[in-house]
Amino acid sequence: MRTPMLTMRGLILLGTLMIFIIMLIKEIRQSRKYS
Repeated sequence: MRTPMLTMRGLILLGTLMIFIIMLIKEIRQSRKYS
């Protein structure tokens, strides 16, 4: 019964990664608008 823990860690890691990507995209869009 170790799989549930791995899935939870995977989801948390995926979530943080998605948030990081979204933030990066927002920064790029802002820089493009200003330039």
